Amino acid sequence: MRLTDLVIRELHELAEFAEVCALFDRVWKPEPGEAPVIVEQLHALAHTGNYVVGAYHDGALIGASVAFLGMPIGPRTHEPAPDRHRGHGHRTRRLHGGQQVHPTERAG
Repeated sequence: MRLTDLVIRELHELAEFAEVCALFDRVWKPEPGEAPVIVEQLHALAHTGNYVVGAYHDGALIGASVAFLGMPIGPRTHEPAPDRHRGHGHRTRRLHGGQQVHPTERAG
């Protein structure tokens, strides 16, 4: 797959958030009740201007990224699902304001 085949877009619908949660569950296999994120959290984050995106290939969700404002003000990412396709995580992070934020970066 080429990077040009990838579609990255912001998500706004409950069905899209549910798809992200299902992807994260498949990747991380959390214990019952210990999901890294739930639909309602993604909805609240997206609704309040934070960053929730999906990476799609041939219409299928293959990755996602979630970022929220931290203090000091600025994007910080929380990326519970590792990219299965090299380079796509970089693209999902870069889409947000052209900034690259490492998932383990902490506010200084």
